[in-house]
Amino acid sequence: MDEFRDALRKLRVVPRALMKATRGALEDHPHLVNCALFLLVLGAVWVFNGEDGRTFELLRGDGLDLSLGMLTVAGIMAGFVGVVVVFGLQASAPVFVRFRVAAGQSLGRNWLVLIATGFLSTAAAMAAAVAYAVGALPLGFGALLLSVLLSVHAALRMLWLVRVLIEAVRLDDTEKLNPSKVEPAAKRYTPAP
Repeated sequence: MDEFRDALRKLRVVPRALMKATRGALEDHPHLVNCALFLLVLGAVWVFNGEDGRTFELLRGDGLDLSLGMLTVAGIMAGFVGVVVVFGLQASAPVFVRFRVAAGQSLGRNWLVLIATGFLSTAAAMAAAVAYAVGALPLGFGALLLSVLLSVHAALRMLWLVRVLIEAVRLDDTEKLNPSKVEPAAKRYTPAP
């Protein structure tokens, strides 16, 4: 029975390690997520286009409205991303400085991709609106889907970064109230290998 338990423990270690490595790669290299989303959209357009194009006809009337609505959402998202990044860059408290130094290139990549994703989502929504207006339904569908997926990616990544920034603010507040009980931020914010 002990051998069976040991085998089960070994099986659980591999998926956890794989998940940890995957999560670390996705957190440190956000451009990979955007590339994967683009490939997913290409696959979706290819699959749905193979069904006689009837799928695209369903969105003929609503596609333009959805694209214009998504253009608004993507624009708001891009603006909010800018606020979050500026807050993270301008904070001059020692805990923020240690956080930015410890996070290094990973943080820079996340902020740059976050800003680029907002702009890409806006551009994709605009392309979708134009495509639907001229009747290029597969292109409109693909651009609209890409805009939605990029906005979801930007929102999730932004919420993750806001959570990290909130933790940095909490550490800064704790450090101001009682400096002796604070764990160094450099230890807490070490990027994944």
